Amino acid sequence: MSTPRYPTSTPNRVARGLWRSLLGTVLIAFILDGAASAHEIWINKEHRTNAAGEWCCNALDCAVVPEEKIKVTPRGYLLDTGELIPHANARISGDSQYWRCHRPDSTTRCFFFPPSSM
Repeated sequence: MSTPRYPTSTPNRVARGLWRSLLGTVLIAFILDGAASAHEIWINKEHRTNAAGEWCCNALDCAVVPEEKIKVTPRGYLLDTGELIPHANARISGDSQYWRCHRPDSTTRCFFFPPSSM
C-alpha cells in the first residue's frame, strides 16, 4: 500500500527559501565578524606595519595562527606550511596570539607573536 503524496504549496517553498537565505546570511556574517575582529580590535587601530613599512591589514587578510602550527627556532618562526618568518620580520601581538596577515598573492605581509614567546 502506498503513502498518499500531498502537493507542496508554492508559498511554503518560498518561505523555506527565504529562511534558508536568511540563515546563510547570518552564518556568513558570523564568519566575517571573526575575521574582521583583528582589524577592529588592534591591528588597524594601532596602525601596524611590517619591517618594510607596509600596512598590515586590508579587508579580511589577517587571521589567528594556532600555536601548534608554529615552531619557534633560532632563525625565526617556522609555520607548518614550511614558511620561515625571521625574527626581525615579526612584531609583538596586541592580543597575546599569533597572527599572520597576507598579501593578495598569499605571501606573508605581517606576522605577530605573543609576548610570552619572546
